[in-house]
Amino acid sequence: MAARKKKWNIGDLFTVPLQDHSFSIGRVVGFEPKALNSAICAFYAHHVDAVPDNEIILSDNELISVLFVTRDLLDSGDWKVFSASSNVFHLDKYIDLSSLRSNGFIGVKSIGSGLIIELMNAYYKLSPWNDYFNPNYLDSLILSPDKKPKDVILK
Repeated sequence: MAARKKKWNIGDLFTVPLQDHSFSIGRVVGFEPKALNSAICAFYAHHVDAVPDNEIILSDNELISVLFVTRDLLDSGDWKVFSASSNVFHLDKYIDLSSLRSNGFIGVKSIGSGLIIELMNAYYKLSPWNDYFNPNYLDSLILSPDKKPKDVILK
């Protein structure tokens, strides 16, 4: 019997499991069925050892990345939703959805959820940052160069 799809909503906070059995925190900030059925998620430099029981208040300076992401790990519950966020997230500050919608989302890339796990593992120095054909690939997934930790592991 197939596992039941988990429910999630815009504003939900979730955990991203890391190699060392700790977690990073993400937030669903949008959903665009016409953009490859992608969730739009924000990922934060907020690290926890266990799935939280309550809402975590995340600050803007903890924000690492805002991306269109495949929703498979949200749907499966591998990215465990633990709370709804009470803070407003200004998605338009990072992504111009109205322009993307008017262009039919042509050129939008939805990043695989597995790559997000790799990004967060590299962010927390659990795996190499440059372990890709394009060694700067993970740099393209973060908001700006200053979001990259100074002492990442390089292969």
